[in-house]
Amino acid sequence: YTGNGTDPGSNTVTVGHQLGVKPDMIITKKITSGTDYGWSTWHKDLGAGYGIWLHQANARNAAMWDGDSNHSSTVFSPADSAYNNVSGSDYINYLFTSVEGFSRVGSYTGNGNADGTFVYTGFKPAFVLVKSSTTSEPWVIMDDERPGYNPTSKGIYANSSDAENDASGRYKDFLSNGFKARGTSGEQNSNNVTYIYMAF
Repeated sequence: YTGNGTDPGSNTVTVGHQLGVKPDMIITKKITSGTDYGWSTWHKDLGAGYGIWLHQANARNAAMWDGDSNHSSTVFSPADSAYNNVSGSDYINYLFTSVEGFSRVGSYTGNGNADGTFVYTGFKPAFVLVKSSTTSEPWVIMDDERPGYNPTSKGIYANSSDAENDASGRYKDFLSNGFKARGTSGEQNSNNVTYIYMAF
């Protein structure tokens, strides 16, 4: 879409989409020249009006996505006008929703225990993206190919250009119906910390 410079929260700015259902997660990026704030992200479990940056480790931002009440099965509202609705600027958007047996967008609360928090997805995940929503921690990408058996601790950060790294505090099991965050690190299983995730 092309931005029109108005605030999505107060002016009900909407953009059409063809998911057929209300999105659970939206990632938006400016693709034309000029000031670019980065990859602004909305997730259904961040809280009303909150957004988060995919390219940063920062926690969620209040009022970043204050038009999120407009999201529906046919349209969504972009983030704050300064970030994602600059007049004349073009944006690309990636919208995701949970599809039974294929994808799951949700959240869980860490327990800080090596026995882990079990997260039900309804299928065996091949890819999981996890981020603490309330604390400064990286976006961790893990999959069932690296190393290909449980527990895995190999991760790549979505918000960094660093190579793959192996951290014992991040152990995760990929199970037939979900995943278990067995590590005790802040990246995925600190006690009473909320984490958002997207799994395929």
